[in-house]
Amino acid sequence: MKGLGGLKAMVRAGFVATLIAAATVSGCEPGWTINGQVVQPAVSSAPGTPLRGALVVLRCYGPSGTGEQVTRADEQGVFQLAGTGPGPRLDCALTVAKDGYGPPLVFSIDQICADEDESDGRCSAAALQAELAPQQP
Repeated sequence: MKGLGGLKAMVRAGFVATLIAAATVSGCEPGWTINGQVVQPAVSSAPGTPLRGALVVLRCYGPSGTGEQVTRADEQGVFQLAGTGPGPRLDCALTVAKDGYGPPLVFSIDQICADEDESDGRCSAAALQAELAPQQP
């Protein structure tokens, strides 16, 4: 996906080796995970630089309002969101942002889902690599 001002986001199923496709949390109750990394765009042959502290927000809209889960990327730009139950709906949104970097990136869970349950429209495992370019002065 290409964005404005040179902003580029890459979605790669299977990106994070620690992707758990139906994690078991607390006994036999199924769980879900969204793993990823936020980086600056690569320069020449060098890989992208991790963006520590990038904000990652999962928002699900529904009849009862908005549910949110929030985390920040660690020193390596890595983040994880997880929970129990069937996982977020495919129409939920994942937003990635950092002050001083281009506009926030927004992905539907459908775009990044690696383990979709088509019977109920939910995702138990997703992976994302997002690139945020610094804002131009």
